[in-house]
Amino acid sequence: MKNTFLLVVVVIFSCCDTRKYQAEHISTTHDEIVEEEEHSPDNFDQVRLTDNISALTLGGAQNIGEFYDRRLIFYRIDNPGMKIGNSKVRELVFYFVDSALVKLRYKIRDEVGNQLLDSLGLSAFSPLDDYAVKQIETHNVISKVNGHYKLNANLNNYELIWRRDGNVSKYKASMQADSSHTYYFYHEIDDYTQQLRLLEAYYKHKEKIATIL
Repeated sequence: MKNTFLLVVVVIFSCCDTRKYQAEHISTTHDEIVEEEEHSPDNFDQVRLTDNISALTLGGAQNIGEFYDRRLIFYRIDNPGMKIGNSKVRELVFYFVDSALVKLRYKIRDEVGNQLLDSLGLSAFSPLDDYAVKQIETHNVISKVNGHYKLNANLNNYELIWRRDGNVSKYKASMQADSSHTYYFYHEIDDYTQQLRLLEAYYKHKEKIATIL
């Protein structure tokens, strides 16, 4: 099974489309009929990773957590008036480490995997349950129909991963049998996880020293 998964990743990367990200797929939008109250657009689609928190206008965003002497800070805005693909963004979370924006998390209303493949190009694929693993062993993960990419319709729990210019984009779809579906798009610096681990290790060590003293 391990060899099968590696083969899937190699095949996908071998066909990787190097097209640049098309900004129109994450853009501010105005709907004539609004199902949920949306915040006025604050150019959230223009936010860039590594931007300093002092340079950003986070209108309507709430501080939802501060850790490690405020070195790790989270802000959230509900219904930011944006779309990814053709789906509304329900929630946008900003992650800051030492005042620099290191990660963005978009909670999306609908499934947009096929649209992201069309705009970002082919990606690495990660199955997130045993059923997805069995599917990729016996079926194509991605096919191309009339010039558009199409994921295997039987895949319910999976992750797509793009790496480009020192940043990582991820799309995670989780479609459960009880209809509790969730869709997230992430955009983060490549060493985001490493930065968190370093912070955690530093403050654990600091706490240990304080306890000894």
